[in-house]
Amino acid sequence: MAVKSVIDTVSEMIYKGDPKIRRYATGIVVHLVKTHEIRGKLVELKILIPLLQVIKTDSSKSRENCCGIICALAFEQTNRVTMVQIYDVINPLVSILYISSPQESTFISATLWGLSFAKHVRHEMIIDFDVVSYLVNIIRNSVVPEALEYAIQTLQNLSVLEDTRVLLVNDKLVVEAVTESILKFINERNEMNILYLESLCGILQNLSITKENRVPMIRDKGILPIIRKILSARHFGEVQSIGCDIIKNLSFAKENRPYIQQDEAIFDLLIRLAKGYDTDSLKEKSFSVLRNFPVKKERKKDLISIFQEREKEKRKDFDNNNNNN
Repeated sequence: MAVKSVIDTVSEMIYKGDPKIRRYATGIVVHLVKTHEIRGKLVELKILIPLLQVIKTDSSKSRENCCGIICALAFEQTNRVTMVQIYDVINPLVSILYISSPQESTFISATLWGLSFAKHVRHEMIIDFDVVSYLVNIIRNSVVPEALEYAIQTLQNLSVLEDTRVLLVNDKLVVEAVTESILKFINERNEMNILYLESLCGILQNLSITKENRVPMIRDKGILPIIRKILSARHFGEVQSIGCDIIKNLSFAKENRPYIQQDEAIFDLLIRLAKGYDTDSLKEKSFSVLRNFPVKKERKKDLISIFQEREKEKRKDFDNNNNNN
């Protein structure tokens, strides 16, 4: 009861107070929202109504506070569906995205990420709220690293479900924006980019799982050049591993195999990975891709040597295990 009384009072201050009082009132909620128990009650106590009103009409520090509060509420699992389906929080937030401060931009991107964990609203986020176009814009243009990271991770969450994967590939900008960013971050050779790259490559990996996407990804989206770039990114081993998964998924579509087979550079890279000094997991993945294709005469010697080396390693492991026992 005490919490309800406080929230009702603060809501009234946010609604009707002058700018200074509104700033203090939203500041109070900023502190309240840090408590897990209260965070779960704020949405049902209708705090979102005055917060969204401020976002629509204010451009002061109060608006930044409101963005931060809504962001915190989005990370409370029980709030997510209600926030999207009852209070329509997405539209007011994305409407100020292009005029927001760096901190507001980060809060908005983080809110979308938090909401995207609710699988029941992912389809709505794409179809009803056109979230993807905003995410693509952030990925392409944001100069705020935190906002960029949240936008990429949101898109990765949206690519997890079967029906949303098809929607994302059908969107003319998604694969293009993802591949552009992968190329940019690989070329920068900055180890700090590894999280961006893993998530971006993870998006392509998710999209390639769906049967309907496999042919369009090669025929219409032309992603083989970017796969070559991923497989050659020696300073990002985990990214190379994801690249093997992508090409393996795409090769399950018979229509894609002639395109892949004609790409000599991809096969050379896979052979190098299978023969190289990388992790056993990466060698195994690259070898498993090679096994899906007929062996050309000039590559047969390489594949035989890889197979012999693998057998030698297996025998060595077997002998070591026996000795230890």
